[in-house]
Amino acid sequence: NESLSVFIGGRTLSKAERLCTEIDKGGAKFTPATVDKYNLTPALSRYSPDIVVDASGPFNLKQDDPFVVVKACLAAGVHYLDLADGADFVMEVSKFDDEAKAKSLCVISGLSTCPALTGAVFREAQKIGDVDRVEIGVAPSPYARMGLSVVKGIFDYAGEKITKREGGKFVTETALANARRQTIAPPGELPLRSRLFAFVDCPDLQITNVRDNWVGAGTKPEILLRLLMIMSKLRAALKLPSYAPLAKPGHWLMNKFSRGEHRGGLYMKVSETKSWHILAEGDDGPFIPSMAAAALISKWAAEQRPAPGARPAHETLDLVDFDPFIENRDISHGWREELHTKLEFEKNLSHKFNELPELVRELHAPDGPEIWTGTARIDGPDNFLGRLAGMIAGLNVKSATTDVTVSITPTPKGEVWERNFGGQKFKSRLIAGTGKTQHLMMEHFGALSFAMALVMKDDRLYFVPRQWFFLGIPMPRFLLPGGETYETVKDGKFEFHVDLRVPIIGRVAEYHGRLERKT
Repeated sequence: NESLSVFIGGRTLSKAERLCTEIDKGGAKFTPATVDKYNLTPALSRYSPDIVVDASGPFNLKQDDPFVVVKACLAAGVHYLDLADGADFVMEVSKFDDEAKAKSLCVISGLSTCPALTGAVFREAQKIGDVDRVEIGVAPSPYARMGLSVVKGIFDYAGEKITKREGGKFVTETALANARRQTIAPPGELPLRSRLFAFVDCPDLQITNVRDNWVGAGTKPEILLRLLMIMSKLRAALKLPSYAPLAKPGHWLMNKFSRGEHRGGLYMKVSETKSWHILAEGDDGPFIPSMAAAALISKWAAEQRPAPGARPAHETLDLVDFDPFIENRDISHGWREELHTKLEFEKNLSHKFNELPELVRELHAPDGPEIWTGTARIDGPDNFLGRLAGMIAGLNVKSATTDVTVSITPTPKGEVWERNFGGQKFKSRLIAGTGKTQHLMMEHFGALSFAMALVMKDDRLYFVPRQWFFLGIPMPRFLLPGGETYETVKDGKFEFHVDLRVPIIGRVAEYHGRLERKT
């Protein structure tokens, strides 16, 4: 926004200068500044800002004066926003409400993922029906480096009692002492790998007026999260002092040994069957916590100023207000509903199933046993190892152009697919995954099983391998068979492409053909 002048400040001017240079792409004017949050008055007098956004933290009531920035802004007649997500800090900012209203100032705390974005999702869900529960899981990318202040805050309250709702009443539960496993998976997108989420402090636990709520963090590596959970239980049982002095080595370990996908996200369940998911690729994840402040300031610049007063941010924005900032990033989001359906592909894709090309949707919506026929070009294994791998999987593939018949039979344990390529037959069973393979499609070939993501892109339904098993035992991911596999519609015909390749070994089989339903 060209109408905005943004001062970026901290204790080290050179860092502010470097950041201003990196983000200056035209539009708003960026100016580096030297700022000490504990002595903010000189900076407020020098720069005369309309709004101060505190993104520094830690937002912890155990500080000597946790609201020092709020007080300085109120004294100087400056609006205050922050990116806090500490429950007690965000809730207690309301004590400045009378003073803020008297001075016609806005003091809004929690313009972060929680509770600003989650609050917007919650109110969006309320438009559809009553919401009686909320479960939130935040999964940062292992490469999104946490600041020391954040880690210190986690270590400080690990093992302490946190207030949450259960059975319609406020109860206390030990922080980081219990966990849940979930998969963040916007329908039709490549899901995040299954994560373990440990119970953490969050403003939503006190704000959302529901029967039950729970919030967890799914940090990586999981082994360190599990270790912190054990430490939390020990602290609670043995009445040990705070683990805050261990924050520095904990911070080093988390950043040193983080591995995995450079992706992150959040899920928010609002009922047993309905949830909202957001997933960010690469370095776009860390932008999500700042989007609420950006959205509010953009509305402010467009003369949509929030009402004066001091309050948490959970009712400040609507979900649609985040769209302009999400659209500019490699971020996907959407609602997922666990449908009562017999169709395995509809279970996986939720409402996105109806957006599949018509013939692809028809193939995966059998009312009973169905037969599809057509022709295909087959390319067999590259070498002996490929033939051996095919035999293990129940495949005996020879290169040819041939007729093909696919029989699909729905059963209570999934869909049985029998394929006949010119006399070369093989069978598999497809069923929606559960547990660690939640929101994936499982395909079983004899002793081998594959967990695949169903990804919709450019009128194609892609099958993306994510895990594999031999006799139910997880196999190494670096040996996971791959290759481009998709279904689509071309020239009014159902078209499929299957490229099965194994690392080191090479091609096991490749099929490309067309099918139509046999009447």
